[in-house]
Amino acid sequence: MSAAELQAPEIPVETATKPMEPPAEDPELVAGAAKLSLEDATEEAAKLKAEGNDAFKSKAYSEAVEKYSKALAALKEAEADPDPVILSNRSGGCRGCSRRKRSGSSLMVSTVAAYIMLQRYVPALRDAQQAGELRPDFWKAFWRQGVALMRMTPKKFRSRAAIAAFEKCAQCSDLPESKVRDVNAELAKARARLAEQEADTPMPEQCRPS
Repeated sequence: MSAAELQAPEIPVETATKPMEPPAEDPELVAGAAKLSLEDATEEAAKLKAEGNDAFKSKAYSEAVEKYSKALAALKEAEADPDPVILSNRSGGCRGCSRRKRSGSSLMVSTVAAYIMLQRYVPALRDAQQAGELRPDFWKAFWRQGVALMRMTPKKFRSRAAIAAFEKCAQCSDLPESKVRDVNAELAKARARLAEQEADTPMPEQCRPS
Protein backbone atom coordinates (compact mmCIF):
# COMPACT_ATOMS: atom_id res chain seq x y z
CA MET A 1 0.00 0.00 0.00
CA SER A 2 1.35 3.39 -0.99
CA ALA A 3 1.97 6.31 1.40
CA ALA A 4 -0.86 8.22 -0.27
CA GLU A 5 -3.30 5.43 0.55
CA LEU A 6 -2.24 5.41 4.24
CA GLN A 7 -3.03 9.11 4.70
CA ALA A 8 -6.22 9.99 6.61
CA PRO A 9 -9.14 10.81 4.33
CA GLU A 10 -9.70 14.50 3.82
CA ILE A 11 -12.72 15.84 5.69
CA PRO A 12 -14.94 17.97 3.48
CA VAL A 13 -14.99 21.62 4.57
CA GLU A 14 -18.77 21.58 4.83
CA THR A 15 -18.73 18.63 7.25
CA ALA A 16 -15.82 19.97 9.34
CA THR A 17 -17.26 23.43 9.93
CA LYS A 18 -20.95 22.64 10.24
CA PRO A 19 -21.87 22.72 13.98
CA MET A 20 -23.59 19.70 15.43
CA GLU A 21 -27.17 20.34 16.43
CA PRO A 22 -28.02 19.25 19.98
CA PRO A 23 -30.70 16.59 20.29
CA ALA A 24 -34.19 17.80 21.00
CA GLU A 25 -34.93 17.86 24.73
CA ASP A 26 -37.97 16.13 26.13
CA PRO A 27 -39.83 18.76 28.26
CA GLU A 28 -40.89 16.11 30.77
CA LEU A 29 -37.31 14.90 31.24
CA VAL A 30 -36.08 18.48 31.66
CA ALA A 31 -38.73 19.19 34.29
CA GLY A 32 -37.79 16.01 36.13
CA ALA A 33 -34.10 16.94 36.09
CA ALA A 34 -34.86 20.40 37.53
CA LYS A 35 -36.93 18.85 40.29
CA LEU A 36 -34.16 16.38 41.11
CA SER A 37 -31.66 19.24 41.22
CA LEU A 38 -33.83 21.02 43.81
CA GLU A 39 -33.99 17.89 45.95
CA ASP A 40 -30.24 17.34 45.65
CA ALA A 41 -29.52 20.93 46.67
CA THR A 42 -31.75 20.61 49.73
CA GLU A 43 -30.09 17.36 50.77
CA GLU A 44 -26.65 18.88 50.26
CA ALA A 45 -27.61 21.86 52.45
CA ALA A 46 -28.77 19.56 55.26
CA LYS A 47 -25.54 17.55 55.04
CA LEU A 48 -23.36 20.67 55.13
CA LYS A 49 -25.30 22.12 58.06
CA ALA A 50 -24.71 18.92 60.06
CA GLU A 51 -21.00 19.13 59.26
CA GLY A 52 -21.01 22.78 60.33
CA ASN A 53 -22.67 21.88 63.63
CA ASP A 54 -20.00 19.25 64.28
CA ALA A 55 -17.26 21.78 63.50
CA PHE A 56 -18.86 24.34 65.85
CA LYS A 57 -19.03 21.78 68.68
CA SER A 58 -15.34 21.07 68.10
CA LYS A 59 -14.63 24.84 68.29
CA ALA A 60 -13.48 24.85 64.66
CA TYR A 61 -15.41 28.06 64.05
CA SER A 62 -13.82 29.00 60.71
CA GLU A 63 -14.69 25.58 59.33
CA ALA A 64 -18.22 25.96 60.69
CA VAL A 65 -18.62 29.28 58.86
CA GLU A 66 -17.40 27.64 55.66
CA LYS A 67 -19.85 24.73 55.97
CA TYR A 68 -22.81 26.96 56.83
CA SER A 69 -21.98 29.32 53.96
CA LYS A 70 -21.86 26.41 51.49
CA ALA A 71 -25.17 25.15 52.83
CA LEU A 72 -26.71 28.60 52.29
CA ALA A 73 -25.33 28.67 48.75
CA ALA A 74 -26.98 25.31 48.08
CA LEU A 75 -30.31 26.61 49.36
CA LYS A 76 -30.03 29.76 47.25
CA GLU A 77 -29.28 27.63 44.20
CA ALA A 78 -32.41 25.61 44.88
CA GLU A 79 -34.54 28.72 45.26
CA ALA A 80 -33.11 30.18 42.03
CA ASP A 81 -35.06 27.58 40.04
CA PRO A 82 -37.21 29.45 37.47
CA ASP A 83 -40.27 27.35 38.32
CA PRO A 84 -43.09 29.87 39.02
CA VAL A 85 -44.12 27.92 42.11
CA ILE A 86 -40.70 28.54 43.62
CA LEU A 87 -40.58 32.14 42.44
CA SER A 88 -43.90 32.73 44.19
CA ASN A 89 -42.10 32.19 47.51
CA ARG A 90 -41.68 35.95 47.61
CA SER A 91 -45.44 36.45 47.73
CA GLY A 92 -46.18 33.50 50.01
CA GLY A 93 -47.67 31.31 47.30
CA CYS A 94 -45.32 28.33 47.69
CA ARG A 95 -46.31 25.43 49.91
CA GLY A 96 -42.68 24.90 50.96
CA CYS A 97 -41.84 28.59 51.30
CA SER A 98 -41.97 28.76 55.12
CA ARG A 99 -39.86 25.63 55.47
CA ARG A 100 -37.15 26.99 53.17
CA LYS A 101 -37.19 30.37 54.91
CA ARG A 102 -36.81 28.64 58.27
CA SER A 103 -33.88 26.63 56.89
CA GLY A 104 -32.18 29.73 55.50
CA SER A 105 -32.68 31.84 58.61
CA SER A 106 -31.56 28.99 60.89
CA LEU A 107 -28.39 28.58 58.83
CA MET A 108 -27.75 32.32 59.03
CA VAL A 109 -28.00 32.47 62.81
CA SER A 110 -25.71 29.43 63.01
CA THR A 111 -23.21 31.34 60.90
CA VAL A 112 -23.68 34.35 63.17
CA ALA A 113 -22.84 32.29 66.24
CA ALA A 114 -19.60 31.11 64.61
CA TYR A 115 -18.71 34.66 63.53
CA ILE A 116 -19.27 35.92 67.08
CA MET A 117 -16.94 33.24 68.45
CA LEU A 118 -14.35 34.42 65.90
CA GLN A 119 -14.95 38.02 67.06
CA ARG A 120 -16.03 38.95 63.53
CA TYR A 121 -18.92 41.13 64.56
CA VAL A 122 -19.59 42.97 61.28
CA PRO A 123 -20.44 39.84 59.24
CA ALA A 124 -22.23 38.46 62.32
CA LEU A 125 -24.51 41.51 62.41
CA ARG A 126 -25.06 41.38 58.63
CA ASP A 127 -26.20 37.75 58.68
CA ALA A 128 -28.32 38.24 61.80
CA GLN A 129 -30.11 41.14 60.10
CA GLN A 130 -30.74 39.04 56.99
CA ALA A 131 -32.12 36.24 59.16
CA GLY A 132 -34.48 38.73 60.81
CA GLU A 133 -35.67 39.92 57.40
CA LEU A 134 -36.39 36.32 56.38
CA ARG A 135 -38.23 35.55 59.62
CA PRO A 136 -39.43 38.69 61.43
CA ASP A 137 -40.55 36.62 64.44
CA PHE A 138 -37.31 34.65 64.93
CA TRP A 139 -35.92 35.48 68.37
CA LYS A 140 -32.41 34.16 67.70
CA ALA A 141 -31.94 36.57 64.79
CA PHE A 142 -32.63 39.62 66.98
CA TRP A 143 -30.83 38.22 70.02
CA ARG A 144 -27.64 37.78 68.01
CA GLN A 145 -28.03 41.18 66.38
CA GLY A 146 -27.99 42.70 69.86
CA VAL A 147 -25.06 40.56 71.01
CA ALA A 148 -22.97 41.50 67.95
CA LEU A 149 -23.75 45.21 68.37
CA MET A 150 -22.85 45.19 72.07
CA ARG A 151 -19.48 43.57 71.35
CA MET A 152 -18.47 46.15 68.74
CA THR A 153 -16.65 49.34 69.63
CA PRO A 154 -19.15 51.24 71.83
CA LYS A 155 -21.01 53.94 69.92
CA LYS A 156 -24.33 55.56 70.70
CA PHE A 157 -25.90 54.45 67.43
CA ARG A 158 -24.87 50.86 68.17
CA SER A 159 -26.33 51.03 71.66
CA ARG A 160 -29.61 52.29 70.22
CA ALA A 161 -29.60 49.55 67.59
CA ALA A 162 -28.87 46.92 70.26
CA ILE A 163 -31.78 48.20 72.36
CA ALA A 164 -34.08 47.93 69.35
CA ALA A 165 -32.83 44.39 68.61
CA PHE A 166 -33.34 43.17 72.19
CA GLU A 167 -36.78 44.82 72.36
CA LYS A 168 -37.76 43.05 69.14
CA CYS A 169 -36.34 39.79 70.50
CA ALA A 170 -38.47 40.12 73.64
CA GLN A 171 -41.58 40.48 71.47
CA CYS A 172 -40.95 37.35 69.37
CA SER A 173 -43.58 34.68 69.88
CA ASP A 174 -41.00 31.89 69.66
CA LEU A 175 -38.84 33.26 72.51
CA PRO A 176 -38.48 30.44 75.08
CA GLU A 177 -39.56 31.28 78.61
CA SER A 178 -36.10 30.21 79.80
CA LYS A 179 -34.49 32.99 77.71
CA VAL A 180 -36.72 35.89 78.78
CA ARG A 181 -34.51 36.80 81.77
CA ASP A 182 -31.36 36.80 79.61
CA VAL A 183 -32.97 39.04 77.01
CA ASN A 184 -34.20 41.49 79.65
CA ALA A 185 -30.76 41.54 81.29
CA GLU A 186 -29.00 42.37 78.00
CA LEU A 187 -31.63 44.97 77.21
CA ALA A 188 -30.98 46.63 80.57
CA LYS A 189 -27.23 46.63 79.87
CA ALA A 190 -27.75 48.26 76.47
CA ARG A 191 -29.99 50.94 77.97
CA ALA A 192 -27.49 51.61 80.78
CA ARG A 193 -24.64 51.93 78.29
CA LEU A 194 -26.60 54.38 76.18
CA ALA A 195 -27.43 56.44 79.29
CA GLU A 196 -23.72 56.62 80.15
CA GLN A 197 -22.84 57.61 76.60
CA GLU A 198 -25.48 60.31 76.59
CA ALA A 199 -24.17 61.63 79.92
CA ASP A 200 -20.61 61.70 78.61
CA THR A 201 -21.57 63.64 75.49
CA PRO A 202 -20.47 67.28 75.95
CA MET A 203 -23.21 69.83 75.64
CA PRO A 204 -22.95 72.08 72.57
CA GLU A 205 -21.54 75.54 73.34
CA GLN A 206 -24.77 77.34 72.42
CA CYS A 207 -26.79 75.11 74.78
CA ARG A 208 -24.66 75.71 77.88
CA PRO A 209 -26.16 77.90 80.60
CA SER A 210 -24.61 81.36 80.81
